[in-house]
Amino acid sequence: MLTPRDIHQAEFKKVWKGYSPEEVDAFLRRVVLEYERVYKENQRLVEENARLEERVREYSSSETQITQMVEMAKESSAATRSAAEKEAATIVGKACMEADQVRQRAAAEVAAHRRQVEMIVQEIARYRAQVQESVDRFAAYLAEIEEPALPALDIALRESAATDGEEADGGEAQG
Repeated sequence: MLTPRDIHQAEFKKVWKGYSPEEVDAFLRRVVLEYERVYKENQRLVEENARLEERVREYSSSETQITQMVEMAKESSAATRSAAEKEAATIVGKACMEADQVRQRAAAEVAAHRRQVEMIVQEIARYRAQVQESVDRFAAYLAEIEEPALPALDIALRESAATDGEEADGGEAQG
């Protein structure tokens, strides 16, 4: 690339019908000054461009890192959600099993209580039958006894009660 120094040091041959050396030198000084300004501006822009390209690389790297972090967060979120869903399913399954066990125990207890109730009902029925049988035997016994024998039975019961009373009184007098 042509530098301002190259322009400033340029030398030309002098010829007989050429341009005025003073005008050429003056023009060259103006060109050198303007070219120097443009050259410096170009250098500044090249440096700024390099700096900006470096920042773009940094931002690109940061963007890649951010993208990776977002992907990791998505994966972590999905894994956490999956784990939570599995745990929820396990908890629900366990709760269902426990509920079934409670229902089975309750059903067994109900069945046991029903058997007890049935046994009690059967006992009551047997007791009623025994009582009814005793009542029927007693009624049959009473029907067999003749009416004249009833006063004799009444007298025998009174005598037995009197004897029992005297024994009770005599036992007190002796004691």
